[in-house]
Amino acid sequence: MLFDERRRQRIISTWNGIGRSLSGKYHALHAGFAASFGRARRYLPAAAVLLAVAGLVSWWAAGTPPQARPEPEPPGGAGRVELSPQLVEKYSREPTITIFDHRTSSRVSMPIERYIERVVAGETVEGWKHATLAAQAIVARTFTLRSIESPGNTSRQLHGTDACTSKDHFQAYSPQKVDTAIRQAVSDTRGMILAFEDELVLSYFSSSSGGMTAALKEGFPFMQEEAPYLVPRPSPDREIAPAYAAAWTTRVSRAALRRVMGARAGTAASVVIESRGPSGRAEIIRVGQSRIHAAVLRRRLGPEVLRSTMITSISVGPTHVIFRGRGWGHGVGLDQWGAEAMAREGRNFEEIVAHYFPGAGVVKLWE
Repeated sequence: MLFDERRRQRIISTWNGIGRSLSGKYHALHAGFAASFGRARRYLPAAAVLLAVAGLVSWWAAGTPPQARPEPEPPGGAGRVELSPQLVEKYSREPTITIFDHRTSSRVSMPIERYIERVVAGETVEGWKHATLAAQAIVARTFTLRSIESPGNTSRQLHGTDACTSKDHFQAYSPQKVDTAIRQAVSDTRGMILAFEDELVLSYFSSSSGGMTAALKEGFPFMQEEAPYLVPRPSPDREIAPAYAAAWTTRVSRAALRRVMGARAGTAASVVIESRGPSGRAEIIRVGQSRIHAAVLRRRLGPEVLRSTMITSISVGPTHVIFRGRGWGHGVGLDQWGAEAMAREGRNFEEIVAHYFPGAGVVKLWE
């Protein structure tokens, strides 16, 4: 393949510019240090090496075609984070929040960090790595604060409290499972939340994504908000996820499908995936002449029946429809089993949350 001359010239020009810049910096260092301290000699070797490298690269560009570069990773970290001053001021100290306890039908108050310990205990598996527990703590803390700030807070509407102990309304909650490892993970991330630009992120999480997390609208098709950080991300959850999440088969009666789909479903003799979303999940499912978003069908049938929308095949029998798939949960945001797999590979909690929420950054609100 012929070398692109214009690209070659651009490379030469760029590196010549770098060389001029390095040369200028070197002479400035030389003059400044010689005049002030008389120690410029220690900088001569490094500057000479840099100038030599610039010259070699310019020579290479003049006669060698450029090599293909890998695509960059999605943006991450604090470069996109400038949390609003109002939120920073409001949460400069650890807040005390109100919680509705469904077991006792009572309202209690506690510091948010104690609440987060109990949520992490309810949402994780005993024996998980510190990095997994810490990542879960950051995500749960962010979820809690964002929910408190939201006018649509389900717990406030139902119980008049900031949060509640129902996993269906809020997050799982298990005081009896809090142990030393969980306390350490919550302590090590004390006050840390995820932010994107000036807002708390939509910090969703689910058990197992089936190898690829979901885009926001795949898991929540009617969500009006935009979340550029909730995009499909490869996840290693399938390496370690339990069998019931790694791969599953479920049978749904055709009569049940007719009930949830309506008259246009006919006898449910035909059930097909019409389209898939960006992560590969089923998006639109057609039953007879009735169409439905897969996430809506999952909610109607029940999350224990249709474990995820990462459906790999559908077959129709005389009385039942057989769905086969991978993963457990809506798949958006943090993949808990994927996070544990990353932790076992030696990744820390900052790397885990950066992977699953690309473009968001960790901010510490209170000490």
